[in-house]
Amino acid sequence: KSNDDYKRWIRKTAAGIGDKGAVVVLEPDAIGLLDKCLNEQQQAERLALIHDAVKVLRQGPKTIVYIDGGHSKWMPAEVDADRLKRAGVEDAHGFALNTSNYRANDELIPFGKEVSKLLGGAHFIIDTSRNGNGPDGVEWCNPAGRKLGMPPTTETGDPLVHAFLGLKRP
Repeated sequence: KSNDDYKRWIRKTAAGIGDKGAVVVLEPDAIGLLDKCLNEQQQAERLALIHDAVKVLRQGPKTIVYIDGGHSKWMPAEVDADRLKRAGVEDAHGFALNTSNYRANDELIPFGKEVSKLLGGAHFIIDTSRNGNGPDGVEWCNPAGRKLGMPPTTETGDPLVHAFLGLKRP
């Protein structure tokens, strides 16, 4: 697919949401995998596309946008913050953590706060749909024995954590 195809798709998505409202976690895994498959030019293009998507989706009066920032064991906070910044997190409502993993909140919240500090106080959400038992070593392909984490809520007890949400299928 081309960059133009992606932009068209984002615009169609935004039009589909319209004024109904939605919470969008933008591009799960893209920040974490940025340097795994793309050269430097392609990385810059991908980050620019994500930033464009943030701006387009935020035009919806009730659309809330978070850029997926991976999780606490994927990359150092400094790398995560730099990538999120280049992807336009300042134009989003914040960033999301744990969308593709099982990391526990006691690990994610301090990591999120570190990333937030590097971003000047950005808010974040945490996917708790599968993190009640934490990870099983480094296995992330649906390891046995995982449990639901905290139920979805915006009552997090921490002003930087906007919500605990069930984003993935448990």
